[in-house]
Formats: sequence, structure tokens, C-alpha cells
Amino acid sequence: MKNTSILIFTIVCMWFSEAGGQYTKYKKYTYDWGNDVPKSIAVDSTFSDEDAVILVEQNFMEASGTKTPFLQIHIEKKFRIKFLTKKGIENFSKFTIPESFDPTFDYKDIPVGNFKKQHRPRLFEINIKYFAARIIKENGNIEIAEITDRSKEERKMLDYNVNISHSYEFEITNLQVGDELEIAYKLELPYVDNWYLYYSTRVFFHGITPKQNYSFVLKTNEKLLTKLMFHNGCKADSIVKANKRDYYYFTRDNLPGVMYEVGSRPHKTLPYFVYDLNPSDDRFYYHSPYSMTDAVLPFWLYMLKLRESQAIIIQRRTEPIIVDKQFRKVRKFILNTTASIPEDQAYNKVLRIHHTIVDSFDYQDDYAYRAGLDTRLERLGDFTENRILREISRYKLYARTFNLLGVPYSTVYFMDKRIADMSQSYISPIIDNDFAFVMVHEEHPFYIYPKKSRFGYYTNELPFYWENTEVLFVNFYNLWSDHIADLRFVNTPTSTFKENFRISSVQATVNLEDKSVDFDVRLTLSGQFSTMMRGLYKYDITDSSINPLYKKKLWMLNSHTELLRSSITKDSKQYPFKFILNASYKSNGLIDESTDGVFSIPMNNWFNHITANGIVIKNRDLNFYPDFLFRDSYKYYLKFEKEVVILNADEFKVEFENELGNLKIELKQVQPNIYLLESDFVVNKVSVAPQNISDVVEIYNAIRELNGKSLKIKAKQ
Repeated sequence: MKNTSILIFTIVCMWFSEAGGQYTKYKKYTYDWGNDVPKSIAVDSTFSDEDAVILVEQNFMEASGTKTPFLQIHIEKKFRIKFLTKKGIENFSKFTIPESFDPTFDYKDIPVGNFKKQHRPRLFEINIKYFAARIIKENGNIEIAEITDRSKEERKMLDYNVNISHSYEFEITNLQVGDELEIAYKLELPYVDNWYLYYSTRVFFHGITPKQNYSFVLKTNEKLLTKLMFHNGCKADSIVKANKRDYYYFTRDNLPGVMYEVGSRPHKTLPYFVYDLNPSDDRFYYHSPYSMTDAVLPFWLYMLKLRESQAIIIQRRTEPIIVDKQFRKVRKFILNTTASIPEDQAYNKVLRIHHTIVDSFDYQDDYAYRAGLDTRLERLGDFTENRILREISRYKLYARTFNLLGVPYSTVYFMDKRIADMSQSYISPIIDNDFAFVMVHEEHPFYIYPKKSRFGYYTNELPFYWENTEVLFVNFYNLWSDHIADLRFVNTPTSTFKENFRISSVQATVNLEDKSVDFDVRLTLSGQFSTMMRGLYKYDITDSSINPLYKKKLWMLNSHTELLRSSITKDSKQYPFKFILNASYKSNGLIDESTDGVFSIPMNNWFNHITANGIVIKNRDLNFYPDFLFRDSYKYYLKFEKEVVILNADEFKVEFENELGNLKIELKQVQPNIYLLESDFVVNKVSVAPQNISDVVEIYNAIRELNGKSLKIKAKQ
């Protein structure tokens, strides 16, 4: 399964380069704005304090044609944006097309912090018909917009071929505060080169800039049998059938720019619709050998059969027709690894194999293979023998294991709950959804996720964004049955508040004479803290999609801090996957001394509680979602060589209890020369309503202030 799906669909490599546009005819096009003088549009008082406001935005999208090879997607857009501040010009004077109608989904593969460096969606064979811009001055005069443009290339492998996507960036360089910028553009792209994105997708109306007047028109050929599904109160203003075409009209007023509100999940609240184009395509027709009838094959079923095609072959052929050296090596690994487990405990044998792969196998990215630079065979047996899990073999090695051991299994396809909720009406383009195996033992499901780096998850261990969410459950044989089975969804397991904790207990020996601090720590990670951070301490590997604060090790205080030793004393493979690490580290440049004999110890990076930056309280519209419920405790036992007085002890007494959770910061003397500085942070709310967002900011600010404080110390006379 994985070979087929990755070779056809999954990204192999990406790189960017400045390049001449694939199509540059738009530079020769003269756009006709008409003779009418643009009418003045007042800024709605709701948006008067914004940096920029889109006064009018008109979108038109057409799917012309009915058959995949001839279907064209046409997108036209015209909008007028007013710049109210200099910051507005800085942030919104650049426009990159193609633009996304579903940015949270399109940008899902880009690591946190890299959104501005890479553009989505990636589309192929784009033809920009025109791009025009003009400036409307405050006095009503029209001024020519000075435009600089450039294109960027991004390459990825699809079906063994290097495909180049282009994005086009336009910057208006002569804008002033108070100006209104009017832009019109049109692009077209062949469906056959972009079908995996345009067959079924979401359309959101909101963006990052407020919109006073918004419209969207979708036009399709009636033979396409286009299907629209509406969410969160979204509905079409009207649906018109004329000249064998279907028109869907949407209008909205005063849309706030909330698409990227920090910690939000727009799909939970904002209106959007999902469209399925359903083009005529021989791939999407099904002929039953039993009933001798033809029927439309759902797109999702076609995709699943494609992804699972090798699965069914492996299941039907536990022993290959030709038992070659590679197969014998795989079988030897499986049998030798599980030899000590009784034959009637096949499920435990599978777990042994999985945990062996997680703990002792390296991982190989197969860029060279999929790019055609490595033309050798897969050599599954050789790599297994050498304890290497190849990217192209993630599925096959596990499938061989299940089948040789006689354990039935299925697969599930995940959806990141920060991005979307999977359902009958939206399963996303399931081309590159990640997957896991599921086996059922004593009526309990066991989720087994083939790792994608040196670090891997144990059985029934899932990151928080796959926890407690619906996933698509696939039974192989149903895919090839006479009757098309309905989509089946199941809920994944979830961790609880009690199991999700981090305890950092640190003995800090402070030497004021040589201005050094020696640290001895016992770190305990449990539940999601273990899942998110265990790889950091074991292999320096973290999930690229999560908050960077999960990537902070305890000893990352400053450039003068040195790790002396560390050892793992517990690494449990059972829920809640408790992980315990002991470490020692030393800092020689942590203490400052003033002329009056007062020593200062800055707290920078001592308390790396999980917080979020950039939350704006004013005009918040969407709920805030923390990653998961947890308790996070830092305890620093500060031991001095003699008795001291902490001059600013009263600064380290903070206590909050609000709609996000609890925070308690406390400094107390436990012995004449020992102080305990403790910060205990509890998140006990699944989400926080927008009207209570100040509670989130209140706690996060207190944590930042704690990290910005310094202990003021003086030796006791």
C-alpha cells in the first residue's frame, strides 16, 4: 500500500528557486477597468482600528468541461483593499497567487514558523491570464500601481516524475496610508494536473484581513453532478440552473480577519462548504462481476483501493510464489525476534516486532529512490537485517509481520484535529493522510503507527492531534467486495488530565564565589508530555508541527550551560508511557554581581511551560484550544554554601485560577541555606471562549514575566 501511495502522491523533495514564470503572457495583457470612476466606500466602524480592510472581494470559480483530461479550473478574483496604517502596507502590499480557499489544510505540511517561506497551495501548469492593479487616492484620483513581480518554483515527485509548481508574488511599491488598492486577476489550470486538490476541498470565506463585502460564485457543468456540503450554518444564497450550468452564489458582509487567530480551530466555528466535482472518469466507474451492472465508484473508494492495493496482495499471499532471499531474511527476523513468546500469543509477537522497530531500527528517507536516483530494488530483507526501516517499506514490513504471524488487521487514516474533523461529508484528499495499523485483541483495539523518523510511538500511543478524534477505518476486503461499503469511522483513544504531566525536580547548587550553578535534575514525562518530548531527549527529534517550546531541554539556559551527563532510568512502553531521565549540567556564566554585593540570577529559560505568542485580546472571535489537558511542575531547590537573603522574594508569589486553568508560583525557604522556587501550571479546560481569552493571556504573561525575572541575593551577615 505505502509504496503505491507514496510513489504516486507523497512529497519526496521540495526546493525553491527564483525563476522566470512558467507563463508570462499576463504581462502583455491590458486589463479594462472601464470608464466609471470608482465609488467611495466608507470603512465600517467595526474595522476602523484595523491596519487594512478589504472593502469588496469578488470570487468566481468555474469548472469547465466534464471529463478529467479536458476539465479546466478557472479562478477570477477582484478586490479592493484600504490601507489604514503603515503596518497595513507592510503586511498586505504583497500578493501571492494562487491563493488558498482553505489555508489551514493547504499549509498543514509546513513546519511551524515557516509559513512565510513556503507558499500553498502547490498547483501545476498554472496559466495567469492577467494581473492588474490600480490605486485609488483619498481624493478620488486614480494612480498607476507600480508592481514588481517574481515567480518561485517548488519541485516534488509525483509518479516518478519531477513536477514543478509555480507561485507568483506581486508587490505594490507606491502605496501610502489612506490609499485603496484595487486588484483583478484571472488564472486557469488543468484539472488533470491538479485533480488531487480540486476533486474535493473546502472553501472558507474568512481570511486574515477583515472583509466588508464578500461574494463567491461557483459555476460547474450540470453533467459533473457537483455536490456541495455545508458546515457551521453555511448555505448558498441561491442555486441557479441555466444553459446546462449550475451556479452557486454566496455573499457575506463584515467578515472579521480571524483565519489565523492563535490557538484557534476555524473549522469548528466558521462557515464553509465542501464541494465534490465528480468529473467523468473511467477510473471512477465500477463494474460488478456478479450483478453485471455499472455504478459510479466514489472518489474516496478509488483512492483507498489505490493506497491499499499492495495490502490485499500481501494478505492473499502470506507465502510468496517465489521464496527469495529477501523474504527469507524478513521471515528470519520475525521468527527470531518473537521466538521466546509462546505460539498462542501472536498478538504479543506483533507488539514485540513493533517495539523492536521503534527502539532499535534506524530510519531512512527514500528521496533518492523515489526521485529515480537509486534504481536498485527495495531489498526489504537486507534493510530489515541491518535494522533500517525504509520510508518506502513502512507498510510492507508490518504487513509481512501480521500475515506471517496470522494476526488479522485493518488500517485507519488520521486527520489532524487542529485542521479538520473527518466525517462522511469531508474525509479530505486522502492521498497523503497518515495511517496506522489496528489489530483487535480481546475486544480492545491496538493502534500501531509505523514510525517516520528514528523516534517512534509505542502501541496505542498517538500525538495529541490524533487523540480523541474520528478516523477513517478501512477493511481491505470491503474495498473489493461486490457491494460498495459505507465509510466507517471510529474514535481514537485519548489520554486524560491525570496522565499528562511533566515534573522537573532540580537540585541547584549555587556558588556565589565563582558565580556558577551546578544542576542535578530528575525529569518525569508522562502521557502527551512523553509523546511530544521523549524523542527530544533520546534522539534530538521533535514533531515539526508543534509548539517550539516542546523542543526546549532543561539545560538550554544560555550559551554558558554545559550538559555533564544524562541517563534514562525509565522508558515505559505501556500507557501513559512514563519516561524518567536524570541529568547533571553546569552553568559558569549565570550569576552577576553588583558593586553593592548583590548577586543576580536571571530566570531565563528556567520555566518553559507551554504557552503561545501573538494572542490578541481585542476583537477575538474564535475559541482558544490548548494542545491537551495537563499539569506541568518545575521545582528548583536552590542550595547556597551559606545563608543568604533573597531581597525580592515577594516578586515570586503569583496565583491564578481562571477559565484556562491554574498557575501557582511560590518561593519559600525550606532550610537556612535552601530555598524552593516552584511553578505549577495546570490546564484543565478543553477550550476557552473568545470572551475569556484574557484569561489565557493573563496566565501566559505571568509565565513570561517569571522567565524574565532575576533572583536578587545577598549573603547574610
